[in-house]
Amino acid sequence: MLIKDQLSLVEVEYSQKFYESHAKFLPKDLDSASIRRKSEFCAGRFCAFEASNEIGHKILSIQRGDKGEPLWPDEIKGSISHSHGIAVSMVGDSKVFQSIGIDIEKNITLKKIPTLNKMVLTDKDKLYFETLDKTYDLLFYQLCFTAKEALYKLIYPLVHEYFDFREASVESVNFKNNSLCLELHSQREKLKKFNGIYQAHYIQRENHLIAYFYLLTNEEY
Repeated sequence: MLIKDQLSLVEVEYSQKFYESHAKFLPKDLDSASIRRKSEFCAGRFCAFEASNEIGHKILSIQRGDKGEPLWPDEIKGSISHSHGIAVSMVGDSKVFQSIGIDIEKNITLKKIPTLNKMVLTDKDKLYFETLDKTYDLLFYQLCFTAKEALYKLIYPLVHEYFDFREASVESVNFKNNSLCLELHSQREKLKKFNGIYQAHYIQRENHLIAYFYLLTNEEY
């Protein structure tokens, strides 16, 4: 579906044998991978190609970098994610977008909260959480995790530098229009120029949540 002009999001449910009917997306070095890995890879590429087609780009291939990240053709920017049988990709025209980050995660349960408190939430996140109506408890934790993953995917292609969940904090959440703002506040030298506020949008499904960011070509960080 078109999110806005020249920006498409495609998601697909896939089975363990998805790769058998979409083998054209599978690179040779994954021939010996597990069925699960083959299927999630093919599903992600399928979404990326469909999203690219929707904005008018008939791409031939998407290569992979040293860490397995997609290397997008010059004419597009994009991001891919998959989780528990759902794959998603967002693709935009590179004349309009300089980077895109998307993540999909299965809905969390209460037993995940202690781990997220320890590994994902900052002190600022926890203070913001205390201001919210309790009906948003699980959604807030889900957003923290999913949106921070998406932010990493937005920033990494621009600088090729890792950063941790706790190097970004929630600035605000608007539950009415499904949006939130994260602040990146990393002390890593390569990332300091990227510190600042980034706006994300999210989509709630029955069993999972999608969060995404995009940077326009005329936006500065």
